[in-house]
Amino acid sequence: MTIVHIINPYSGSEQHLKHQELTFESIRRAKSYARGSVEVQVYAMYDREDEGLIPEFVDHKFRLERSALDCDPSLKGKRLPLLKDLIDPVVAHCNADYVVYSNIDIGLQLNFYKVVQELIQQGYDAFAINRRRVSGHYSEVSDLDQIYAEAGKMHNGYDCFVFRRELANQFDLGQVCLGIPFVDSVLFFNLVAFADHFKLFTGKHLTFHLGYELVKKWGSEAWVAFNKKEYLKVLKGLKDQLQLKNLPGSGLPFLKRHFKWLMNPTIHYPTVCRLDLSSKQSQRYIQSKKIKGNYYERLQKLIKLDY
Repeated sequence: MTIVHIINPYSGSEQHLKHQELTFESIRRAKSYARGSVEVQVYAMYDREDEGLIPEFVDHKFRLERSALDCDPSLKGKRLPLLKDLIDPVVAHCNADYVVYSNIDIGLQLNFYKVVQELIQQGYDAFAINRRRVSGHYSEVSDLDQIYAEAGKMHNGYDCFVFRRELANQFDLGQVCLGIPFVDSVLFFNLVAFADHFKLFTGKHLTFHLGYELVKKWGSEAWVAFNKKEYLKVLKGLKDQLQLKNLPGSGLPFLKRHFKWLMNPTIHYPTVCRLDLSSKQSQRYIQSKKIKGNYYERLQKLIKLDY
């Protein structure tokens, strides 16, 4: 089995660069640890200003020719890459079986690629792995062994995805860019739409992030508005392909699964609520509770199901 791992190194603060070096070393070690069991190829997608940041162990590197600034002249600031421009060239270039995409601030446990291979062999053609949060006082490559030993805390963010390479040919990623909210949601909903067997793994000790924070501010209002617009456009185009079975918690009782979706910031609740209410499973629940009147219309008014 061959797995390609897409990363996007970029310049930033001194702390960012230290954390990025730690991520690089964790990937290098995990790749070495998997040798003999699974072939891992690392692809670095980089902006013209960041080629010097690419570590030596990377197998292939592609220079990005555009950024979100080229898509919307009103945006100001850093040249943030488009998710599409990271995934499409790699999928076209490689002949790997599976693709891993993870944020550059997400480190890997030693056994990451081996466990990914095992999960694939269990029948999953796509999955997401929630990270573990570890203490932010770690910052050096020499701290990596101690980081491995940290139990860490759970996080509900989606920042590491694995999918069968052929699935990417069906993706609609719009022009959503990295480093701004909603980029994770775009990839998540594409996998919900096109994977045969998608799963979210929340309890695996496979990835880590330095720092215990749950929420942080990403970008200006203009950048967030740009990504949100692209995200909703993509979501609207995918709505007829979305598969209820691929949503996390879809097998839970009606109220529990809706609460789970409502509390998940990656999930667009109006969309999944509409999808669920059209299912036979939910229709049976509604009828069994003898809910009178047009339940859908009343719920639509309550939570604004329209885009």
